[in-house]
Amino acid sequence: MDELQYLDVPIVETIRAFDDFDCNFKCLNNPLCFSVNLATSKDLSGKFRCQLLSSDKYTNAKDFMKSKSWHHFSIMVGQC
Repeated sequence: MDELQYLDVPIVETIRAFDDFDCNFKCLNNPLCFSVNLATSKDLSGKFRCQLLSSDKYTNAKDFMKSKSWHHFSIMVGQC
């Protein structure tokens, strides 16, 4: 997790998640998702906003920035 960081790339989908595990799990189940931004605080529904992203911080380093409202998670990919 990259605390207080945001990746500004096209969003595949925005969902509401119970926690970071829930958010990352939704990404793993979406073939178009490569990383996520997760809000730092819950919304009025008691859940976190979770942005499923079309790219990752390694491919789009120039779009990776500090944020007071988001944490960024990159999906770990195993080696063959």
